[in-house]
Amino acid sequence: MAFFTVPEDMQALAVERGWLPKETKMLKRIGGMTGDMYCVNRSRQFYVNDVYIGQASLMDGKGQEMPDRSCGSHMVEDNCFLPVGDNPHSFDGRYYGTVPLECIKNKAVLILPTGWRCRLWR
Repeated sequence: MAFFTVPEDMQALAVERGWLPKETKMLKRIGGMTGDMYCVNRSRQFYVNDVYIGQASLMDGKGQEMPDRSCGSHMVEDNCFLPVGDNPHSFDGRYYGTVPLECIKNKAVLILPTGWRCRLWR
């Protein structure tokens, strides 16, 4: 997981539309690195290296058009990464493409204490 600043053009759009407060940093999985391929196909399905990630929406929750990554394959450029969220409505690389590695401010790591057990509640 990477903690990063959103590129200026997409951050301006996110602030204008009320999706994010000004100067917000994001936490997303790194879905692709240099040389990886990603695409949004004609059915609005988002793939990274031929692995289905989720749908790309045409509209946000307020009925405003989402940024459109043109159909077709794209390659993650040198010194960039592709941020990917787990939520199908995540504001991530499916809408704004790649982000320069220099925008990463930190990384997140899940740490579980020794002996930790997961209990399922019913």
